[in-house]
Amino acid sequence: MDRIARIDLHAHTNRSDGSLAPAALAKLAADAGLRLLAVTDHDTTDGFDEAHAAGTSLGLEVVCGTEITARFPGRAMHLLAYGFERRERGFSDMLAEIVAGRETRNPKILRLLAELGRPVTMDEVRAEASGDVIGRPHIARALVRKGYVPDTKTAFTQLLRDGGPAFVAAESVEPDEVVRTVRDAGGVTVLAHPRQLRVESAAGLAAVVEALVRDGLAGIEVDHPTQPPEERKVLRALAERLRIVASGGSDFHGDGKPHVRIGEGDGTIAVPYETWEALRARFGAR
Repeated sequence: MDRIARIDLHAHTNRSDGSLAPAALAKLAADAGLRLLAVTDHDTTDGFDEAHAAGTSLGLEVVCGTEITARFPGRAMHLLAYGFERRERGFSDMLAEIVAGRETRNPKILRLLAELGRPVTMDEVRAEASGDVIGRPHIARALVRKGYVPDTKTAFTQLLRDGGPAFVAAESVEPDEVVRTVRDAGGVTVLAHPRQLRVESAAGLAAVVEALVRDGLAGIEVDHPTQPPEERKVLRALAERLRIVASGGSDFHGDGKPHVRIGEGDGTIAVPYETWEALRARFGAR
């Protein structure tokens, strides 16, 4: 694939749990030779305007996205959204509801950590964030800063992982509500990194995706650094069978995931511009 044709449809700034400011992320993407970058911070679009302005000056197409947190048994489901009208009332209200759920969830996590002998204050967690969306990655950084764990990966492995001793399920909205709300705002949704749902069988995952497709899901993230080649093959076949877009992205976070590079992830991600065109063709569908 021509280097200039590569795109990245999944990347984070410090407005959620990434380490780079939006403008710095856009510059990194431009320097990497990307044609298009989607800014997909968790449950917010606050970083888009800055990234878009920087991208325009650099000849990089920057599009607005977000990675929306939805309920799923024992963990959260993440849905990437694109092409929506940010100021549409139903959409903005949904994001506000999800962020409010985070504000309820975080103190519960901190109480569990205190019971485990690793007290952290909310002020210490906020100090690790550059935006209004605060979650487990910021708590992990606070744990590192206080010397409880050597790095954020250990913080998740030992304490914060789904099902771990300090895990609290996300207080969020149902996946079908996310899909319909984004659709009503003129956009599309893509199921992010389906491997992380930890559905026990391919048939079980297919059933989950099929239900979302009936609600209007436009795609599934096939190419993601956490998904090995054999799983990507199965996911691509599923996308083809359901006639949805086989999407992909690096899931770039910066310092939090230093092995993941913008536009290429672990070196196996190469998403063509045609993927964005396939998603864009579905904007506004009812």
